[in-house]
Amino acid sequence: MMKISCYFSVLFFCLFSIPSYGFQGGEDIENLPILLSKEYSIGARHELSLLGTTSVVDKYVKHIGFFAGYTYNFTESIGLEFTGGYLKGDDVSIVKQVRAQGNNSENPSPNLTDLSAMKYAAFIDLQVAPFYGKFSLVSELNLNFNFYGLFGAGLVGTEFKTYGGDYKIGSTNNPVVNNKNILAATIGGGVRLHLTDWFAIKTEIKQIMFRDTVPFYPDYYEKGVDQPGEKTSLSHHTMALAGAVAFF
Repeated sequence: MMKISCYFSVLFFCLFSIPSYGFQGGEDIENLPILLSKEYSIGARHELSLLGTTSVVDKYVKHIGFFAGYTYNFTESIGLEFTGGYLKGDDVSIVKQVRAQGNNSENPSPNLTDLSAMKYAAFIDLQVAPFYGKFSLVSELNLNFNFYGLFGAGLVGTEFKTYGGDYKIGSTNNPVVNNKNILAATIGGGVRLHLTDWFAIKTEIKQIMFRDTVPFYPDYYEKGVDQPGEKTSLSHHTMALAGAVAFF
């Protein structure tokens, strides 16, 4: 949670504290047209993106994968993005140790929530980009960028794995896999760094949240039934994305 708090603190600082101009005093704005011009417009333009992704805050499951997206920018500051991607999830090392130490056929999964891994995802996000800025490298190269926030919803495909009494770290295990499709919500933000009129580099942080119901084995013993109980929790995964964007 501390990592998440630190990220959003930095993001909000960047969004709300960037000055409009970097004057040192005494300059005539009319004599500095490069600061006033917006070289790369995105309004009424289409945008294609291909981004690699990895989880940056791992609770019990870690992910890597990629997303492809299409965005239509209605104005310079409002756009609608459609994204879909493939993800590969795996237990973090501490969960593997718990599985190995407590493995038995009667309790084939740790009594933990948030063990479902994401396999694929598709989202519709509204993008709001109120800030456009520039910075100069050695007073020669002026780079254009814009910050944006996003929120939306979509569908996530998950898998929940249970193992028998033969689980070993580093060996091939044969889990029983329970697959689900779950509605999810997203929130996040990012920045586009425009290199040309049609090409940009994009980095983004996206929080994916969904309610997940998984087997919960304490109920198996307490209720004296043949099947384990269930527990529902709010799963959330913080993903970092980076890649290329093309405009047309």
